[in-house]
Amino acid sequence: MIKYISKGTWFDEGEECRVIHLYDGFGLFEGYRTCQNPKSESRELGEKYLDQELCSLDEFEIIEDKEEADKLEMKYGETK
Repeated sequence: MIKYISKGTWFDEGEECRVIHLYDGFGLFEGYRTCQNPKSESRELGEKYLDQELCSLDEFEIIEDKEEADKLEMKYGETK
């Protein structure tokens, strides 16, 4: 199973994101982010919410096997 773990550019750092659709070099992802700009996000500052966004694959650590997933868990703690 492949895991896409956010590096913190759009979604919260360490957040495991769900792939909705992959394209060439990017994809539509769903995951949690924390509101940083209440005016543009229409949320309370600091509110954690589920969001979808087109992101480059470079914005994620892509984990394809158990050994790599274990290393990532040591780096970020248990992935969400």
